Amino acid sequence: MIFLLNDVNFFSKNAGFKARLDILDIIKKDDRVRILNSPVWGRVSDKIKLLPTFIFNLMRIPRGSKIIIQYPIPRPFINILILFSNVLKFKLIFLLHDVDVFRDARKNDLKYLNAADLLISHNIKMTDKLRMLGVSCK
Repeated sequence: MIFLLNDVNFFSKNAGFKARLDILDIIKKDDRVRILNSPVWGRVSDKIKLLPTFIFNLMRIPRGSKIIIQYPIPRPFINILILFSNVLKFKLIFLLHDVDVFRDARKNDLKYLNAADLLISHNIKMTDKLRMLGVSCK
């Protein structure tokens, strides 16, 4: 099975989340992909409230499934996602929107990106830059 993790819980089309919502609109048209609604954005108090639902949703994913993630997603959700993918043996596919390592803001991106089974980048130039920085997944 293929799942898309829908990480937003609002639908206003502003510059911040427009790309994520556009992807959601496109994926909804594909019957092969199931949408898994599990918001992860908000204040710290919001994230604490959202965490149990996020974990419950991950536990519902069958072994060997593929999960499309619109990267980045905030911590601790990304860490939990990687842990569950290792335990439940599902494949992580990251659709890249923004990568902090290009700005040298955080090097954590490399750890997270290398945990993915597949990365989908904007173009070959971005892919080449990621490889040059040490990203080794497909």
